[in-house]
Amino acid sequence: MLVFLLAPTAMVFPLALSAGRVLRFPPDELSLVHIENVATSGVWQKALITSVQVGLGAALIATIIGTLAASVMPRRRVLSLPLQLAIALPLVLPPVVLAVAWFGLFSDLSLIGSKLGIIIGHGFMGVPFVFLNVSGALSNLNPEYLLAARSLGARAHTVFLRIVLPIIGPGVVAGAVLTFVISFDELILPLFLGAGVVPTIPQVLWSQIQHTTTPEIAAVAAITTAFTLSVLAGYLILARSFGATKKVK
Repeated sequence: MLVFLLAPTAMVFPLALSAGRVLRFPPDELSLVHIENVATSGVWQKALITSVQVGLGAALIATIIGTLAASVMPRRRVLSLPLQLAIALPLVLPPVVLAVAWFGLFSDLSLIGSKLGIIIGHGFMGVPFVFLNVSGALSNLNPEYLLAARSLGARAHTVFLRIVLPIIGPGVVAGAVLTFVISFDELILPLFLGAGVVPTIPQVLWSQIQHTTTPEIAAVAAITTAFTLSVLAGYLILARSFGATKKVK
C-alpha cells in the first residue's frame, strides 16, 4: 500500500532527469540539464520567492490566530464545540468554495491580484492546523502549574514564557510548518485571488502545463517535492531533538 501511494510521487524524479525534450518513462538518457534550466530561470526564481513569501506570511497569520483561539477557548464543551466547528470549517470546505468567498470579499477591498490577499486566504486555511496542534498541547498543561506560579508572584508574561510556551511550543511550530507547506503547494486560491499576476510555483506550473508538458515541468515538480519533504524532515528532526532534550532535563 505504501509503495502504491508513493510511486506516482517518486516517478517525477527520473522524469526530471531525462535528457530528452519530451516526457518519457523510463528516460533513455539521464541528465541534469532541465533542473539546471529551472534553477537559472528568472520565471521560476521569482515564483519560488513569491511562494516562500506567501507561505511565511500565511504561517505567521495562522500561528497568531490559531494560538490565541486555542488559548482562550472555553473549557465547557457546550460553549467550545460550536467555536471549534467554526474554526475547523476550512478543513472540510473545498478550496474552491473558500476561493469564491474570499474573491467576493477581496474584490471590495481591492486585494485581488495582490500577495496580501493570497497570504490572508492561506493564513485562514492554516488556522485549524495551528489550533488543533496547540489545543492538543494545552491538554497536557496542568492548571496547578499556573496557579502555583501565580501564587508565587509570577506575572502573566512570565507564566506564559516559562510554563505555557515550552509546553505548546511544539504544537505552535507544527501548525506553522503545516500551514507553510500547504500554502507552498496550494493552487486554487492563487488562481482566484492572484488574478494571474502573482506568480506562485503552483500557479506558474498550472499555466505552463496547459500549453506543453516537458521534462522541465517534471523538474519543477521534483524540486518542489524535494523542498517540501526537506521542510517536513527538518521539522521532525528538530521536534525529536527537542523531545530528547526535554527528557534529559
